[in-house]
Amino acid sequence: MEQPSETRRPGRPKREDVTQSERRRRKGGSVEKLAIPNEVKDAHPDMEFRWARDDGGRIYQLTHNDDWDTVPGVAPIHGGKGSDGKGMNLQLLMKPRAFMREDQKEKMKLLDQRDKEQLGRPDAARAAEQGLEHYSVPGNKI
Repeated sequence: MEQPSETRRPGRPKREDVTQSERRRRKGGSVEKLAIPNEVKDAHPDMEFRWARDDGGRIYQLTHNDDWDTVPGVAPIHGGKGSDGKGMNLQLLMKPRAFMREDQKEKMKLLDQRDKEQLGRPDAARAAEQGLEHYSVPGNKI
C-alpha cells in the first residue's frame, strides 16, 4: 500500500523550513560596541576614547590616578547593574593618543620580558634535577 503524500495548501510554509531559514540569517555571537559620537571624535582628533564603568570608584581612579579625562558635553549613559546591584552609568573618557602609545609600549615591554624569562627556563629533565617547579618545552616559541 502506498503512503499518501502530504498535500499542503498554498500559503504558509512548513515550520521546519521557516526555522531553518531564520537560523541562517541570524548574526550570532557578535556583540556591538558602544559608539563614540562622530562630533566628539571630530572635536578631539588626537584623543583615544573609552566608555568606563562608573562603579566602585573606577571613574575617580581613571581620572585622578591615570591620564583619562571625562569628555565635556557628553552625558553618562545607563550601563546595567553595578557591583552593589544598583543601576550604574557609563562615562565617556578620553586620553591623548601619544600617552596610549607609551602605555602600550610599556605593556609590551613587560610581556616580552616575561616571555623571554619563560623561554629561558631549563627543559623538564634539568628542571627536575634542579628541583624547579617550572620548565620550558624545547622548541616552544610562545
